[in-house]
Amino acid sequence: MRIFTVAALLLIAAPTLAQTAPIPAAAVKKGQAVKDASLNRLGDIDRVNVADGNVTGVRIIYGGHFVTIPADKLVSKDGVLQTTLTRYEVGKLN
Repeated sequence: MRIFTVAALLLIAAPTLAQTAPIPAAAVKKGQAVKDASLNRLGDIDRVNVADGNVTGVRIIYGGHFVTIPADKLVSKDGVLQTTLTRYEVGKLN
């Protein structure tokens, strides 16, 4: 019975945990800083990719090359654009 209860709670919570609200294009600007999961500055936005009025990704210069962080890995809170990725993971993007 306990396993069933835990499984049911996970099924209810899973969609909520996986979803992030779309980031409106107006909330993100070229030159704005992007921070990592620990709130350390990664770089400034060079390009904002937009579709249907929402951000689909942002391009920054990181480690001497351009990387594009997809929107599903970004969170905008209180005017701060933060990625859920670590510095290592950002370095692996292209």
